[in-house]
Amino acid sequence: MAIPDTEKPSQVPETKLGINLKDESLYNQRLRRKVDGRLLPILTLLFLLSFLDRWALSGI
Repeated sequence: MAIPDTEKPSQVPETKLGINLKDESLYNQRLRRKVDGRLLPILTLLFLLSFLDRWALSGI
């Protein structure tokens, strides 16, 4: 009896965490997007405030 494709063991090597490399790559992409989504707005606001502060001090 043949094993269906969905039940065959993965041919992708596993990492130390027991996650195959394909899943780890997907996990890293999701994590990077989550971090970027939280940090980029804050960093953009800080950059804008820094620019406004320099602009206001140049008028003194």
